[in-house]
Amino acid sequence: ITGFGASGAWWPNDADDFSASTRARIAQLLFDRRSGLGLSIYRYNIGGGGAGAVAGPRAPRSFLTAPGRYDWSADPGGTAFLRQAARYGVRRLVGFANSAPPFFTTNGHSCGGGLRPGRVANYATYLARVAAHMRSTYGIRLATVSPMNEPTNSFPDCHQEGMHVPPGQRATVIHSVAHALAARSPGTRVSADESTTTVALGAGLARWIDPDVATVSFHGYDFPTATRLRAVAGMVRAHTTARTEMTEVCCSAGAGYARGYNPGMRAGIWLADTIF
Repeated sequence: ITGFGASGAWWPNDADDFSASTRARIAQLLFDRRSGLGLSIYRYNIGGGGAGAVAGPRAPRSFLTAPGRYDWSADPGGTAFLRQAARYGVRRLVGFANSAPPFFTTNGHSCGGGLRPGRVANYATYLARVAAHMRSTYGIRLATVSPMNEPTNSFPDCHQEGMHVPPGQRATVIHSVAHALAARSPGTRVSADESTTTVALGAGLARWIDPDVATVSFHGYDFPTATRLRAVAGMVRAHTTARTEMTEVCCSAGAGYARGYNPGMRAGIWLADTIF
């Protein structure tokens, strides 16, 4: 295990409504190595603007207000927690996007559609500019940027941002983002493809894996066993020397997906046992 982290989707947008002292306490509990969890990885959510999505924290604003026009103050909550993670010395900081801004999607929304083939390069430039801004403004170098999230699902009910990226398009997206990052944020690499499950990762891996992929990432919503995880690691090694990361899992007490408020310890104990 190379690290243990948390994803900044979507709670930083909620936390931004609290007082400065409360936000500071949240950051301490997450990132401080002496009085908190001491997380070693943090995933920053690069918002797609939330166009068409149900209003709320799952419709984060985008820095891109119009093609070529940026508002770098648009994401105060997300940016603040990324900066806190850097301040506490979190070793691995990464960026990920659930959807491209609506200017680049097939339906003009940040959910329910796909990435327009003729706008892949524009989207890649946008992600690279965000990475470059974090470096030049805050001194934060993102280790990787992930341009798609659970790409088999466009989230058509629009309860959150999402974007369909078919396997045949993923290699083009990866290569374009890698090229843009090399030009604007040297040292920041590409992570892909954030499949929802280990099964979905295996179904598409051979079609998009490329030397530009620095990290093969997937989500654990099939709640894989240790045996299954070893099989996934072997599958990835057969294609690439890139590291493998399970970048997202949540919402279980040992009996499948069960999102919701949980004031007890069952889910926490399940997570601790999974890590062990």
